[in-house]
Amino acid sequence: MNFVWIIYVLLVNGAQVLAGLDVHIFSVNTTATLQCTVQDPNVSNWQFQLGGPYGPVEGLSIGTTRTNDDIFHHRLNVANNESTGTSQYDLILPTLREKNEGIYRCRQRGAQIQEIHLKVEVPPVIRLMRDDGELTDDFNVTHGKQTTIRCIAEMSKPLVNLSWEVNGEPSVSRETRNMSREAERIVISDLHYTPYQEDTNISCIASGQEIQPSVAVTKNVNVQSLPTSGQPAQRDKLVEVNEPACLTCWVNMTSTRKWTKDTVSGELELFVMEMERPLARILSLTMNNSACNSGNYDLRVQQVIVGVNDGSYSCWGDGNIVASYNVAIMK
Repeated sequence: MNFVWIIYVLLVNGAQVLAGLDVHIFSVNTTATLQCTVQDPNVSNWQFQLGGPYGPVEGLSIGTTRTNDDIFHHRLNVANNESTGTSQYDLILPTLREKNEGIYRCRQRGAQIQEIHLKVEVPPVIRLMRDDGELTDDFNVTHGKQTTIRCIAEMSKPLVNLSWEVNGEPSVSRETRNMSREAERIVISDLHYTPYQEDTNISCIASGQEIQPSVAVTKNVNVQSLPTSGQPAQRDKLVEVNEPACLTCWVNMTSTRKWTKDTVSGELELFVMEMERPLARILSLTMNNSACNSGNYDLRVQQVIVGVNDGSYSCWGDGNIVASYNVAIMK
């Protein structure tokens, strides 16, 4: 349970009454204890203003015959302190539900003693998906062949933020796309993942709540080498006219590597290792540009022009194609 404390002073019948405004945050299905110290519990009660999606309800009295038990499963804990002449008049709410969220006011003879804003958090239910199927176990991927992993966080309140880690490190160099449907309490993040031979696991991390600041789901990946005779499927890279395009490639940096382009004259080299070939300059291509950092051997088309530098590009490692793209103008 987390809370924030703000103090203010009220004047009741000419006397100063110290009143506190607390923000208490609890997780759903836990027990909340709201504390209040009064002089006489026999003339005290708690009042509740319902908050959240159910709308406000004023003046619901707790601790008297007017308690609405359909909303509250509660008990009062009253303990006298003879040395101070006061009593603890604590409200205990077991098995919190979302409808318990709201403003609670401890009152004595009509004067407010304590005001607490109780918030109920609901942790997310997280699932990892691939090709419309849920990933329940470790899964296989092919080195250099892109796949999309989807992370879905459902039911959270408040909504969480999603991020990715590969091998325990933030996946800042991987392409991701995030979306949320607040009304449905769903957050989705897609990781467009090109496996590298050293990858061992992928994690989707939900953050942004108070009680559980971080929740992760991790799956192990088994990276398989591409067969010598095999080639990854060519992927379309659609861009606006005159806009840049980043082509991602992961290769073993100790391998013989290159980028090529299919032309009317055949397949021509653009870069061999990091060495630029003349065609790369003519087509306005750069290698490992800081604007493209999704892989470790990326190619950037600075400005896609129809009939000039659109078309098919391939990334090679040790004589095998590990990534292939068709750069085209978005219609």
